[in-house]
Amino acid sequence: MVCHRSEGAPPPTKPGEPGSNTTPRPGSNTNPSNTTRVSRKNVRCCEVWRAIARVFSCCKKSDQSYKEKNGDANSINTNCTNSSNTSSNNNNNNCSNNSNNRNSNNHGQKKKSHRPMVSLTEETIGMGLHRRLTEDKQYDEILPKLDPKYTKVKEKDCVYFRGDLKVTVKGASNLPNADGRNIKAKFDNLMRPKKNKDLSDPYVNVCIDDIKILQTKVIKDELDPVWNETFDTEVSHEGTKMFFWVWDDDVIGKEKLGHASINLKDIIHKKVIKQKLDLFTPFKNVKPTLDVEIEFEPVSEAVGEFEVTRSYFPLRHSGEVTLYQDACCLPSPAHQHISVNGSPFTARSAWDDIAHSIEKAQKFIYFTGWSMTHDIRLRRDSLDSQKTKSYPILGEILKQKANEGVNVLILLWDEPFNNEEMTMAGVVGTNDEITRNYFANTKVKCVLAARKKNTRGMLETLVSNTSFSHHQKIVVCDDADASCGTVGYIGGLDLTVGRYDDQIHSLFQSNLNQHQDDFYQTFPGINNGSQGPRQPWHDVHARVTGEAALDIITNFTERWRIEAPAEDTCLADLPAEDKDESRWK
Repeated sequence: MVCHRSEGAPPPTKPGEPGSNTTPRPGSNTNPSNTTRVSRKNVRCCEVWRAIARVFSCCKKSDQSYKEKNGDANSINTNCTNSSNTSSNNNNNNCSNNSNNRNSNNHGQKKKSHRPMVSLTEETIGMGLHRRLTEDKQYDEILPKLDPKYTKVKEKDCVYFRGDLKVTVKGASNLPNADGRNIKAKFDNLMRPKKNKDLSDPYVNVCIDDIKILQTKVIKDELDPVWNETFDTEVSHEGTKMFFWVWDDDVIGKEKLGHASINLKDIIHKKVIKQKLDLFTPFKNVKPTLDVEIEFEPVSEAVGEFEVTRSYFPLRHSGEVTLYQDACCLPSPAHQHISVNGSPFTARSAWDDIAHSIEKAQKFIYFTGWSMTHDIRLRRDSLDSQKTKSYPILGEILKQKANEGVNVLILLWDEPFNNEEMTMAGVVGTNDEITRNYFANTKVKCVLAARKKNTRGMLETLVSNTSFSHHQKIVVCDDADASCGTVGYIGGLDLTVGRYDDQIHSLFQSNLNQHQDDFYQTFPGINNGSQGPRQPWHDVHARVTGEAALDIITNFTERWRIEAPAEDTCLADLPAEDKDESRWK
């Protein structure tokens, strides 16, 4: 991350000084005591607009007096030319020649304006920029000039901010009301449902310099909002300050309500900061504040441990873990040199074990995934294509188990561009609509869950819903052959097209056998094995038992009750052996 001020940039100069863009206007008073100017030290938040108005008024008056005293450039050229045509003395001829030379030099070029230039220094804030402070780009450009607390970023102020960061945004008070004060705000109010109040809808962005790292929820119609939101995150940034930007959420866009900042050096030094920050705001007659808490642990002081901090579930000490490479792992000569507890190592295949657990389930089978395809085969034979075709497809296995009385619940991501009007397979090939239609009118419950994100405005909501997805890949069930009662499979493999592969990653040969009905290639124009190579797939997966498997059930249950509240009664009771918590102690 680079600093805002480039190395070697010259400091701002005042009009009339060496290096300035302008010189004092003819006829203007150069006495500082009689010149209308805006000083950073004297400008208060409530006087910003008034100060800028005085600047514009002063510039217009000075420009008008310049024209009245010196005349317009066009009239000067005209008088000079007329005098050269009506007089025959040498002085007038010289004047005419000078005028003609001047006109010939400017021939074919854009005519230069004789309007006096105004330097964009602290004395003439806002000249040449848009006058509305609420516009994002212009606001950010002139904000450093208007903020009394602003200090120029220097290279020595940049620090390496790396470690565990915990930020709590408690609340704000005395925020300005940005609703209903201009045409845009009135339009936003018309677009929204009728409300009892017409106040700002604030939320907070936390940034390290210009990089946003955290964002709170929106609180509607409140000038003294209380968030009480705590964020735990790991940071590894180079910067100077941590900024707290308070925004007003609008149907279209957003509007700044104020900001505050804390030096990163202070955060690193103090470790813990509890402070009520004064917000700098362009609004008049308000003094808003923001209450925050910051805790920071540098990476150099972190204590190494096995437990992953800030995880949803704690570290578990019981159960077993089996790791898988790819969906299938073929026997390899390298495995002969590996032994487990004195016995030869036998590689396990993820999809074979998943198929076995599903077939042995007696109470429940829960799925979550980015995608699931009903017509794939979990078991395949690398040598015999006819034997591969003899294995049942996943959809038929699940319908059979559901008919036996097993609760089969499927929770898939609802791809937004996947419907009957567009394409059933979806833009990214999730096949979620095809899968749901396949299980319709069966005892298998298949629910599509859209990716819902706390967004700010209509456009951001659209981008969020089409750019983010659910990516959990879970199969959890009660396995009658498992000693623990519940088995969970979790990792990076979806039970969908193109994911079945082994460590060989064949591109052509497997198209005649394992992938004869499962060809997958995202390159345009290649739709089957005769047109080109298949796309290989390399990923990892895991099988867990014990308390970790119960955590997977808890995760699925919580999501199911949110995404399918009408189907809450479909959730099965845990096996008796899993309800006995004493066995996990």
